[in-house]
Amino acid sequence: MKQDTAQGSFVVVVIVACAAWDVGAVELPSDQLLRDLETLRRNEAIASADYWSENAVAGRQCDGARVAELLVGIARTFEPVATRDQTLDVLKRHRIIWNDYWAHHALPGRMCKGEYVANLLRAAAAAVEERELVNRYGVAPGLVATPEPIAFTLAHARAEPAKFNYVLGTQTFAPAYQFTDKPRLVETAEAILDLGATVIKFELSPRYAQGRGNVPQPLPSVRSLTDLARDEPSHRQVLEMPFAHFVLWAHTFYGGEGKWRQGFSPESRVAEYREVYDLTAYLLRTYSGSDKTFYLGHWEGDGWLRGSVAPENDAEVTPAAVQGMADWLNARQRAVDDAKRDTPHQRVQVWHYTEVNHVKLAMQGRPALVNQVLPKTTVDLVSYSAYDTGKNPELLKAALGFIEANLPPKSAIAGRRVFIGEYGFPAVYHTPAETDRLSRQVIRAGLEWGCPLVLYWELYNNEVDADGKQRGFWMIDDRGIKQPIFKTHRHLYEDARRFVEKEIARAGRPPGDAAYRIAAFEFLANP
Repeated sequence: MKQDTAQGSFVVVVIVACAAWDVGAVELPSDQLLRDLETLRRNEAIASADYWSENAVAGRQCDGARVAELLVGIARTFEPVATRDQTLDVLKRHRIIWNDYWAHHALPGRMCKGEYVANLLRAAAAAVEERELVNRYGVAPGLVATPEPIAFTLAHARAEPAKFNYVLGTQTFAPAYQFTDKPRLVETAEAILDLGATVIKFELSPRYAQGRGNVPQPLPSVRSLTDLARDEPSHRQVLEMPFAHFVLWAHTFYGGEGKWRQGFSPESRVAEYREVYDLTAYLLRTYSGSDKTFYLGHWEGDGWLRGSVAPENDAEVTPAAVQGMADWLNARQRAVDDAKRDTPHQRVQVWHYTEVNHVKLAMQGRPALVNQVLPKTTVDLVSYSAYDTGKNPELLKAALGFIEANLPPKSAIAGRRVFIGEYGFPAVYHTPAETDRLSRQVIRAGLEWGCPLVLYWELYNNEVDADGKQRGFWMIDDRGIKQPIFKTHRHLYEDARRFVEKEIARAGRPPGDAAYRIAAFEFLANP
């Protein structure tokens, strides 16, 4: 999901298998092709890059017999193959090929279009690079034993199933359709609550009434995050709903997120600090005794720090930008810490997080928030918008471990401090069944690693193409049809709640984190 409005981000690389072929001009090999060939040579899929750098370009063709040998070489980097059918099967399972073009053209006496071979090499190199990262940063297989994540278990002491952290959840941002006359935020929050969730994620920001915002009309008196949470009726109504966990993009009315690229000035630090401090103090006072936990964060930080994953955008990660972003995050963290110190409260918590989204490229040694800014911060937690690794569960777990390794320790916060703040698989690219299968894969990986939250993007779709077509980041589509992923969440909540109730009846307290993750993993095995 890639969008201009900071409502979540997903970069989709589309490899075209049937592009128009221009037999006129011959292209020179691109820098990307040369990098891909080096990756494959390093992993012994090819012996030399010479033939492919000359012929795997638009306007040329590659000999079918040589392409057949290439396919075998690529497949053997993943597992042994002895036959052509085995080779094609391995490549399909690793998402390197996805149609029958190669079965018909990678043959002696046939030719393959150069640009198609370049696409093949790109897909193969990407798969090989992912395997390299898993080997370098991978974690132990299966469910990993970790301490209780205290930032996510405040309500557990109350032994109330309605306040238990069931890990799974969803969110609501700029929904593109509605089914009631209620404000968007209220309608979707009620639907998420009815689903069975004890967590919700939404936005507090100056644009709360802009476009497809949370509410249709602004209040002139709302000039800060505290005003919005306290005085705007729909926001206050949702904050008072019986969710136990509120994950909030808290983008200040001051606009600090847009003021740090050339350095975060003392004046900006004071203004950002004050607005976050006031919101934190308000939440602690207002919801003291409620067993609610609030997580104050922001949209995908790499979108601000470097923009896209394009290599030329590495230059956007300047020393001034890195230090400025770290200073901005640290000012917000200090505000949360100071408000917690200064404000009497009980049975309510507020934590501060940053969100990273270009983790895979950082694992490859390129600059991003996770490896440049995060080590300079004092943040409590990290949210991972996991579109760059979501289709590969082993790489996803490796990425979570990489984030945690770059997060400075805080002795007062035991357990995992990294959660999945976004993942999703849009209908424009995936069938409902495929979305459900891939989502279950993400959920299992999160449970295995010990993620305290795994949040699906989103309840209602927020992205619409220029021609009006819904892109399908949804649990409930624009016709009101509940998708398989909706039913997966609902069934897991039902099974998990019964499990928690039984544990409370048996032991007088809810299950611990490890016991719950084991049970949830088993529930997911059910169709």
